[in-house]
Amino acid sequence: MFNKSLFTSVLKFELMTQIRTKSFWLISLIPPLAMIVMFVVNYNSGHVDSVLVDNKTDLFEPIETTNSMTVSYGSDNDWRTNGYDACVFLTDSKDGNIKCNIISKNILLPVNQLSIKDNLEVKMAEYKLGVNLEELKKNESRKLYIELHNENSRYKLMGLSLSAVFLLYLIVLQFASSILRMIGKEKKNKICEILLSAMSSKMIMSGKLVACLIAALLQMTLWCIIAVSVVFLSKEMSIMSFNNNAIETLRLMITSVPFTQLVEFVVLYVMYLVGGFMLYSILFSIIGAISNENTNTQQFSLIVTMPLLLSFVYVIKDFGAESNILTSLSYIPLSSPIASIPIFAKQGVTMNIILSLLILYLTIYFAFRCACVLYDNGALATKNRVTLKTMKRWISKDLFN
Repeated sequence: MFNKSLFTSVLKFELMTQIRTKSFWLISLIPPLAMIVMFVVNYNSGHVDSVLVDNKTDLFEPIETTNSMTVSYGSDNDWRTNGYDACVFLTDSKDGNIKCNIISKNILLPVNQLSIKDNLEVKMAEYKLGVNLEELKKNESRKLYIELHNENSRYKLMGLSLSAVFLLYLIVLQFASSILRMIGKEKKNKICEILLSAMSSKMIMSGKLVACLIAALLQMTLWCIIAVSVVFLSKEMSIMSFNNNAIETLRLMITSVPFTQLVEFVVLYVMYLVGGFMLYSILFSIIGAISNENTNTQQFSLIVTMPLLLSFVYVIKDFGAESNILTSLSYIPLSSPIASIPIFAKQGVTMNIILSLLILYLTIYFAFRCACVLYDNGALATKNRVTLKTMKRWISKDLFN
């Protein structure tokens, strides 16, 4: 029988145990702050090459200034000591071609090398044809009218689904394994035996799983608050400038999605997020329950998370494409939380998604019962090695008898 007060006590104890640790707050604060610092450093320290062009050809200023390269024209033998990073020598060859020699103090940025090549090709083509391609392009663009017609009205959700895939992968990989450390520590300190003497393993495991989920959501909330706060303060204090067009495009992408589709996407995403987190937390709890001081839990953790990693890589690689492999992965509980997101973003609620969720949550139910049995029996196995045969015997005895 479910005891609400006992469950609340376990939940409160497990949650407070997690959030009172230094590691919890370090993980909550350091990653977002580190990402923000890296962004600020990269934004404010972006290198711009200063290039001097010594043009001995008939082309008029063939190389243009870009965001990563400032271009000046003239002749200066002391360009190295006068603040230039590179000097470009343009001369006419005997066969009527143009020879370009680039001399740089350090390595010229590859994007700038490509820009110099593209500029020269365009200017040479304009000189041969006797036209200004840029002006010609502007004139012709006025005659062009483009109308976009997309048969799938859900295409705007695909951009959100890519961010959702990355976020789900991060949450599961970062936070689900915390239950492994909790159970391992309790077995080492004999706390498991004390807990089992006072309550059932189902009550203990339920409290641990819900506490881990709340802790993970709390950390993600802190990440979002820190990110939004830094962006707001940066704009108010003019620490960084932001691309308003990019922000406006993101806002329009979200607001232009029909409300019903957005709600449907959020509901399904939460179901897969909770389901994926619970399933992997249960698997990690099983590893903790059967492990002892001689068990290498890192190897087991890598094996458990491998399906999640492979499905994540495949989704990113073939994002947006129609794939039978992706559909097959959506039926496998260990990969469905990742593989199903782009499917329901593109197609909505289908029989594929309903069957995928049904398989996922039935697997969670069965895995939870197995985890409770293994926790109940494995709590005392601190010295003895737990084999697959032993686990099978425990599960068969408690679940099927």
